[in-house]
Amino acid sequence: MASSTREKILAVSLRLFNEQGYRNVTMRAIADALSISVGNLTYHFAKKQDIVAALMDDVFAQMTATADMPAASLAQIDSLFSMMLDTLERCAFFFLDNELKQENGPLHLAHHTHLRARLIDGKPIAPCGRRKIEVS
Repeated sequence: MASSTREKILAVSLRLFNEQGYRNVTMRAIADALSISVGNLTYHFAKKQDIVAALMDDVFAQMTATADMPAASLAQIDSLFSMMLDTLERCAFFFLDNELKQENGPLHLAHHTHLRARLIDGKPIAPCGRRKIEVS
């Protein structure tokens, strides 16, 4: 399992969200699965939406890291598609829970917060779904 408490919280939360759905998982359930107190959990994440935001940050970081990778061969394109499918499978609850997708839901807010941070930090934003593919 992950080494730091924060990483353990994220790993267990992701597993529980995927197994039970975002709405059905409580902060108490996450704390119980980790054998920590709710107070310890809220020290790291004040609310469930903060956990979702952190999980989204990880997904966005992975997307940003691969956004500028050249896709110069079919093998590289296949690798990129495999990575996308792995992300969809690993984070299935993001896409299955309607509450998260609502305009002011945690997923929407996490995405908005991420984009704002990227703009303020002056870092380029990975274009979602549009990649320059150069096949030789």
